[in-house]
Amino acid sequence: MPAPRFKNFIRRADKSVSPTGATRCGVHGDLKALLDPTSEAAASVAMDMPAVMIKTIRYVGSSEGASPADAMGVKAHALYAYLMASARLDLVDETNFMVSYDNAKKFLQIERTDRLQEYMEALNKTMVSYDFTEKDGVRNIGESIQLLSCRTRIMPDGKRYIRYSIPYDVRTVILAAKSYTWEELAAFSKFKSKYAPRLYPLLALRAGMSFEKPHPLVFEIEELAAQLGWFSERGKFKFSHFEARCLLPALADIKEYVQRFRVLEYKPLQADTRGRPVVRLSFTVSQAVRPLEERQKAETSAAEKRILIALMERRGLSMQTEVPAIDTLARAATVLGTETIKVAERWASVLERARETPTLPYGAIGEGVGQDILDALDSRGVGAAFGVWMKDPQPHDPLIVSEANEVVEGFEEIEVRRSAVSSGNDLADYVNSILNAA
Repeated sequence: MPAPRFKNFIRRADKSVSPTGATRCGVHGDLKALLDPTSEAAASVAMDMPAVMIKTIRYVGSSEGASPADAMGVKAHALYAYLMASARLDLVDETNFMVSYDNAKKFLQIERTDRLQEYMEALNKTMVSYDFTEKDGVRNIGESIQLLSCRTRIMPDGKRYIRYSIPYDVRTVILAAKSYTWEELAAFSKFKSKYAPRLYPLLALRAGMSFEKPHPLVFEIEELAAQLGWFSERGKFKFSHFEARCLLPALADIKEYVQRFRVLEYKPLQADTRGRPVVRLSFTVSQAVRPLEERQKAETSAAEKRILIALMERRGLSMQTEVPAIDTLARAATVLGTETIKVAERWASVLERARETPTLPYGAIGEGVGQDILDALDSRGVGAAFGVWMKDPQPHDPLIVSEANEVVEGFEEIEVRRSAVSSGNDLADYVNSILNAA
């Protein structure tokens, strides 16, 4: 089948036309960083995923008639994400793609070639359906299609590659899409539950939307089960099994490995009928945040940089191993609405307190303790430790009563902390603090 042609292809420079998948790069960050998916650089690599694909995908089973998505486990889904991202860069001009075995194994964190071939075969066997709308430029296909078609190609030098193609309808809708969300690619290689990579895009889509307050995302329970590929015989669906084996493991993975947003609440909703069965599920997520690498840097003068270095050295901290790069501090200052030096001072205080009392929460939300920062510092360096702190950067004081709660419409209250924005001390204060220090 010929590749779709876009006669009205618009270059990115034309701001008068809304960007589509054909005019966007589709991948954010350097895919080479994914060859070490546990690295700090890999955490910021993301891919556009069209909203219509996320909303309408259904895992309908394998080509051999097994239960929905029975063939595709968590590693196979990670391979799918990596192959889709690798193809995304050339999707406008190409229909066939190749990724080396070596790169795929590095991303999946595996060594055995036969394992990779098993995951490739699982992708070949996994069948899905979509319900693309006319608005997205593709007809309702209403039939099962192969998720991805891939095979091995051996080059003259003996190196093995995965050669694969993306279904025509899927390729067309990616290039035509105007609504999409970002998916963190490194997370797919770390998930342990095979349902995590299926639930994650649904929550990421809501997190990527603009909103002033978090609003619950509500699913009919059996609809969600079908979308995630959870199989049960007709009339024998058991919520307790679905929750324990599918939802809770998936949510645990998302909490541990996803960085752009957090799941604030998961809540089963019961019917008012006899026995009060669970009929719907409510998920509330935070708004997705852009990683520091994509933030604008706060202005930091040469004099401020010298003062920052002097302050950190006076506190006995190494600028190489215990203090983030000044550019990182400047981006964090933009996020926190303060000054670069203030961020450095707050970080120094957090690090010092973590070493004094590792069991004390380091932030206002209280989900992490100082030991988490110390562990990240020891194992992955100061950049990773700083990233842990930036997930919950508002000061924590156990002697101060928590501030006001804010009600999420129609559902339980979610604690919201008011941002502690710096009052912005004058540069002279820092000079005096150094000159007059004891």
